[in-house]
Amino acid sequence: MDVMDRQSLKAVSSETRQDILKLLAKRPYTASELAKATGKHVTTMAEHVATLEKSGLVYKKESSNKWKYYALTAKGESIVKPERMWAIALSSLVGIIAGGFLLSGIYPRYAPSVPITEKAGEAAGAATDYSIDIAGMLGIALVALGIAGILYAAWKKLGK
Repeated sequence: MDVMDRQSLKAVSSETRQDILKLLAKRPYTASELAKATGKHVTTMAEHVATLEKSGLVYKKESSNKWKYYALTAKGESIVKPERMWAIALSSLVGIIAGGFLLSGIYPRYAPSVPITEKAGEAAGAATDYSIDIAGMLGIALVALGIAGILYAAWKKLGK
């Protein structure tokens, strides 16, 4: 699902509609409650809500009384409440770090090593055996990537 399509971008381009989405993130509202909260006329509010409804960000929620409440759709929530996305991203980064630790050799290694032989020096004439553990290198890279991702996420979150 493409969250920010053209219609959604147009719908959230208005400051009033952004305010409506923020209010609806807390609880469902009627058009008159939204008008009162934003200081706009009810007919103006109805037009804004209709635009949000047309874009798929808001839906009309029928109630047992005569009032019609408006609430956020899943698409609307993903715009107003991106914290869920942060939780998913951070948990993925923690998983990457854990996988990196497993691969890098902090825990027992199960991956084979690739031996590489190089001459240590011309004068000594002795050959030294270097072994590159590909899984270990990948693990270290994953740990570094995960830590960098967490630091970037924290920087972006604290920067707001």
